[in-house]
Amino acid sequence: MLKLKQFLSSIGVKLFFVFWITTIVSISMTHFLTSQLDQENVILPLNAKDMDKLALITKRIQEKNFKHPSQVIKRSDRFIQQTLFIKDPRTNNIFYHNKRFARPLAKYLRKNEITHNTSVLFHYARISGPTNLEIQGNSYQLFIASRVKSSDVNETILLLPHWVRIFVPILLSMCFCWVFAKYLTRPVRAMEKTALTIGNGDFKARVKNNENRRDELGQLAKSFNLMADKLENNISAHQRLLADVSHELRSPLTRLQITLGLLEKTLPEAENKQDLLSRCEKEVMQLDEMISNVLTLSRHENTLESVHMAQCDLSQLMAIIVEDAQLIANEKSINVKLNAETNISLAINESLFISAVNNVISNAIKYSFDQQSIEVSLRKHQENIEITVADNGKGVETQHLAKLFDPFYRVSDARDRDSGGTGLGLAIAKQAIDKHQGNIVATHNPMGGLIVTITLPFGL
Repeated sequence: MLKLKQFLSSIGVKLFFVFWITTIVSISMTHFLTSQLDQENVILPLNAKDMDKLALITKRIQEKNFKHPSQVIKRSDRFIQQTLFIKDPRTNNIFYHNKRFARPLAKYLRKNEITHNTSVLFHYARISGPTNLEIQGNSYQLFIASRVKSSDVNETILLLPHWVRIFVPILLSMCFCWVFAKYLTRPVRAMEKTALTIGNGDFKARVKNNENRRDELGQLAKSFNLMADKLENNISAHQRLLADVSHELRSPLTRLQITLGLLEKTLPEAENKQDLLSRCEKEVMQLDEMISNVLTLSRHENTLESVHMAQCDLSQLMAIIVEDAQLIANEKSINVKLNAETNISLAINESLFISAVNNVISNAIKYSFDQQSIEVSLRKHQENIEITVADNGKGVETQHLAKLFDPFYRVSDARDRDSGGTGLGLAIAKQAIDKHQGNIVATHNPMGGLIVTITLPFGL
């Protein structure tokens, strides 16, 4: 029984039955419409009662001496319960009471030339005739119509225009297919919405209300949720691994720094002792910085991590960043100038933004010559905010500009070792700006050196 339920719940079986039923309904509708359009009347043997009544009515009309057929039709309700039709054979004009059920009968009489007495059965009426009728010397044909028993629904359908009878089945089939399509796509849309939520950093989002389905979409929802569970576990494991690696690498570095401090105090005086110890301490500090940068870059490259944005006054924030950078630049007698427009506010992640700008300015300080200046600007440009950092250093060749933001990329190995760089500063800056849906590029400074431009959109 369970296997049968699963079989009947399958999408393939549902599609089969839907298209099968649709085909049957389409064939039935086609047959029904064809029969209605082409065979709405049937020729019957002459109805004697109708003809006797028609002869009697003809005699009474002749006795009244009417002047026009329209007068006959107007007064016919007084002496007859049936509906009369008077046809002028010369013009094919039909005189009758303009009743709803009579219109198709009048149309039939107008289209067909009937010379012999006959009876025609429609689905809701029977018409018999003709008899010859003389009015003011003109010859006419007189027909009589009687209502026949028919269900109200059938009569209503038959009295509808042909285009309505064709349009209604099309509209019904369209509604049916639309409802079925929505039924099939609803769980798919739910999974799409959940996928977007996970993509925005909410790893706890799951597809709900679809796991109980027994068809393939229910199985897909279960598989999707299982994938989301594993993804959440992997991200958590990755974050724990970063924390563990950071701890395991920094612990021996800390002990090494302590040891170097003890050696500096206990080693006998030697000419190169201080140089060697300073060199060791510098390498340890550089290694510690590199580990910190690697961990920072790894966190930034996690595109699934959600980033909290808050409104911030960039003019004030840039002033604080430049003021801090000036303390480092003083060692090389470099002046960091800020040219910022006031009242510029934007929704940013302050920590990431400061990290990006600090890395760009620190990079400019490292590669600028002593006693030079670095110009930092902040301005609104069209629909964006632009931050530029221009130095007067040695600069790089054009083919290296785009690669400056790649992790561990070095234009010159010797230059990096001399300056203490790790090749990660600009890569970290790029990842931080990407988190803000912005852009960062490096171009040549006409005065020598580089200009790094950060562009942030207003609509964050």
